Amino acid sequence: DGVLRSLDSKTGGELWRFQARSEIISSPLAGGEGGGRVYFHSSDDRLYALDAETGKKAWSYTRRVFKTVTPRIYASSAWADGRLYHFFSDGTLVCLNASDGKEIWSKKLVKNFDGADSTRRTPLAMGGVVYAIDDNNAVVALNGSTGDVKGVYNIIKAHDFVLPDMNTLVIAGTDRVVSINISSGAILWDKAL
Repeated sequence: DGVLRSLDSKTGGELWRFQARSEIISSPLAGGEGGGRVYFHSSDDRLYALDAETGKKAWSYTRRVFKTVTPRIYASSAWADGRLYHFFSDGTLVCLNASDGKEIWSKKLVKNFDGADSTRRTPLAMGGVVYAIDDNNAVVALNGSTGDVKGVYNIIKAHDFVLPDMNTLVIAGTDRVVSINISSGAILWDKAL
């Protein structure tokens, strides 16, 4: 119904509600200093920031108004160091100032979203680096402040990935899972599914 609701964790009673312009297609993300904001993405390719206490809109951001049918990108945002990272349906990973929604940098990573439904589109941020999957199904590591490419990990065609610590990247493909040392690119282990 396009409504984001905040509920009391003890009683389940509604604390506040916010009506977005379209269906909500991401998990909400609580972030900011002291967890003061809630961020979410809607099907009209709009990213919202709400005050976590009141539900009042702090800002919203969109890449453009589409005049054609666009894919729905089911992705949530990542938050780190006062910045918000989000993948939009035009294939661009955007870094925003989390407090005011102003764009810091953007990087086109995907030209065509054919088959995108089976590939993770939620970025991960750790240690000043943001990780995302590009259109070649490689995991790309970008400098969180500038968007400059720091590394590309294309050992297998990635559909998902996780960072168990700051030195290790685990990539899941369709039939293999590979663990990589982020610094050296060396394969730590490789398991068939």
